[in-house]
Amino acid sequence: MWEYICWKETLFWAEEPVLELALRVPLPVGEGPAERRMGRWYARLGAVWYRRWTGPLYRAACGACALARERARPFWPWRAELRSGPVWEADGVSSLWTEGVERRGREEPRVVRTAMIWEARSGCPITASELFGAETGWRKRINEQVEEGLSRCRREGIALWRDAERRAVRKCDLRNLYLTADGPVLFYPMGVLGPSGSGILEFPLTLGGDTASEKESCPK
Repeated sequence: MWEYICWKETLFWAEEPVLELALRVPLPVGEGPAERRMGRWYARLGAVWYRRWTGPLYRAACGACALARERARPFWPWRAELRSGPVWEADGVSSLWTEGVERRGREEPRVVRTAMIWEARSGCPITASELFGAETGWRKRINEQVEEGLSRCRREGIALWRDAERRAVRKCDLRNLYLTADGPVLFYPMGVLGPSGSGILEFPLTLGGDTASEKESCPK
């Protein structure tokens, strides 16, 4: 079971709103060691984004606003949001993703996604090798399924880099996994396999292991 801490804030420069913030930080319900461990992780994640937005991004927004005034041009407030996807829970495992979204005026938003798969009992992350390790050749199968997914993307007209298949193997980050009712999903960040306008590319996988693997201990 999860709940969310939500808040909004508007930052000003010279009495003009320049940056609007919205944060939705997921937190597990409960007071046990596992819940506290997972809660600390998401609290740190929210703090990292908040420091960026009230520091470098805010200063950049102030500079953009000042430049717009100097050139007598309109300025649209920038926006930053931390949002969360749906939580998947089953067999003692929880999985969800969060996204930091930044939009500078009327530009297309920039999105950075982070995903985690948790063992609920210990509050420890479950790695890809723990998730799929019982299956022989699982890394090869992931590469093959991503290649098939890229072929579908090309047929659907999604813009990809010419060497997207080679990039997919070289840039595959198995930390970019989350679980759904239909199985695991691997995603690639914006700009890795195609132009940023193509967004975050997702590839559902048709393999899976014992997700409720037990751990003896993990770092606090």
